[in-house]
Amino acid sequence: MRCSHDDCPDSPAWHPAIVLRSRRSAAPRRAVLVHLGYCDGHRGSLTLATFLSDEGFTKLAKHVREAGKPAPDRPLTTLEWVPLGDELTDEDQQFTESPEESLAF
Repeated sequence: MRCSHDDCPDSPAWHPAIVLRSRRSAAPRRAVLVHLGYCDGHRGSLTLATFLSDEGFTKLAKHVREAGKPAPDRPLTTLEWVPLGDELTDEDQQFTESPEESLAF
């Protein structure tokens, strides 16, 4: 298996996770992007904007509200990295191709 970034041949070690909070003191809710896996090098170069557009945040916020949870606050949304487990397989791995690619979330 290789990194989900472009044609990087390095092995993935990390899943990106979008961390949502309704207020600073609230417990975080994590949306782990389990179909993506990145190497150490790309982990350091990717940002929240790589994975979450304004439209994506709106969709996530709606999903959270519909689940009866407090709506997340956009300025408190961050990106974290979760160590890759064995849940990512070659069959379900997805790839990002370029910075100008428009992702759904």
